[in-house]
Amino acid sequence: MGGIQSYEWAARYPDLLDRVVPVIASGWADADLIAWLDIWASPIRLDPNWNGGDYYDGEPPNAGLADALKTLTLHANSAEWSNGTFGRNWAEDGADPAAGWDNEFAVVDALNAAGAARAGLSDANHFLYLVKANQLFVAGGAGENLYQGLLDIDVPVMLIHTDEDLVFPGDAVRETGAIIKSDGTPVEIVELQGTRGHLDGVLGIAQAGERIRAFIEAE
Repeated sequence: MGGIQSYEWAARYPDLLDRVVPVIASGWADADLIAWLDIWASPIRLDPNWNGGDYYDGEPPNAGLADALKTLTLHANSAEWSNGTFGRNWAEDGADPAAGWDNEFAVVDALNAAGAARAGLSDANHFLYLVKANQLFVAGGAGENLYQGLLDIDVPVMLIHTDEDLVFPGDAVRETGAIIKSDGTPVEIVELQGTRGHLDGVLGIAQAGERIRAFIEAE
């Protein structure tokens, strides 16, 4: 969301920025991302405790929120991470997933734990509003031209992304860069390497450190 916010500032307030560095984000939410965001949010809406969003005097929908965050955690990583870290290992030695519903694979157990931990620090309605905001996002607002906000950006841009990102795929970021560049705006693209997908925008950002420094300090 920080990346898409940077597009928004650059599109709406170009006179207030000297340059902009969107990290792991493209210039609008495409149909694939809109659908994935709905999948993220669905467990909350299916939790009876959500109660249409009116749960503050009762039990919060923490089970749904935990499943939502479990889904987000998987989507924010990559197949290289899940296969390389867990493979087909069982969560517990001797607890064959084929032998009972309570026996899990290691990857499922880890995602369940991550979702539950994050749910304890989150609010379900807050999550749903963030999902909706991301689904609605188009740089500069939704006008007649989907790309007008990107064309309104007239300060130098550095786009940082990874091709392992399942949330904002590399092709979407490169297309965003091509649109911004189409009217002469300078655009640099930096590709991060790693196995953590979308999370490499945080965990691997040091790879782009010198490029960012040079971009910021350029006259």
